[in-house]
Order: sequence, then structure tokens, then C-alpha cells
Amino acid sequence: EIVRGFFAGAEVVDVVTAATPPVESGPDTIKAYFIVPAQDGAPTDRRSLPFPRSSSLFLDLGTTSRRDSTYFLWRDEIAVTATLGLPAGLSADALPPAYQVETPTGSASAQWRVEGPALAAELRLTLNRHALPAGEFGRFYQAMQSLQTWLAKPAVLTA
Repeated sequence: EIVRGFFAGAEVVDVVTAATPPVESGPDTIKAYFIVPAQDGAPTDRRSLPFPRSSSLFLDLGTTSRRDSTYFLWRDEIAVTATLGLPAGLSADALPPAYQVETPTGSASAQWRVEGPALAAELRLTLNRHALPAGEFGRFYQAMQSLQTWLAKPAVLTA
């Protein structure tokens, strides 16, 4: 379920946990080996690979940048790192430029990198306040909307 939250239709092949028993506090690391099937009808020489993301990672800021009251949030650090092996004969053709945004409430950065025969994806989101006054909400809302727009741009792969 977790992997399919990041990649629709993924089939998990194997899972390895870094700590046995699981870590009681702090980050826990799980490595999942999985296959993402090609989209039906996609040209055989060009494919797209979406950035690994899940709606559970992000705040629900609503549908408007206007707010009349304080928005409460948790101070948090969210990191997504993934190394995605590409099938033989498939390579990165076009990667979106790296993304970065900073606001008084928090910062976000994301990027794709080519690492040999694989693609590396990295996302970092830091929330450094516990309350966001109504007057500052719009700026943070727009920053998170721009992050979502960037995340929607896939890496383009060619044969």
C-alpha cells in the first residue's frame, strides 16, 4: 500500500528493513524493490516517470490561499529519497530543473539526478513553525502549490 501510494500500479518484488526489531523512535528505513509497469498506449521510445510522491506527505491547505484564522501545523521534516533503476536501453532524456522555495513557515527542495544507470529522486520539506497567521497563509499556500506543480512534471525517458 505504501509503495502504491507513491507509484500507482507498482508491484513489490522484495522488502528489506534496516533495523530488526523496528526503530522505536526516530526515522526507520525500509528498502522496497518494485516494478512500475509502463502506461498503456505509451510510445515505446519515450516514457515518463513521475516523481515519487504521496498525498499523505503533504498538508491539506484547502482550495484557496485566503484564510481568516490561524492555521496550525506540526513542526516537521519530511524527506523522500529514491533510487530508481532503469531497464537496459532506457535512459533519462529530460529532467525538470531542481526546485527550491523558502518561506518564513518552511522550505522545500526537490530534484532528479542521473546516477549511472539509475535515476535518483530527492524531496525535502521542512516546516519550522507551529502556527501560521492568516496574513501569512497565502504566501505559504502558493509555495506549496508551486511544489505540487513541480512534482507533477515527470522525468522523460527514451530508448
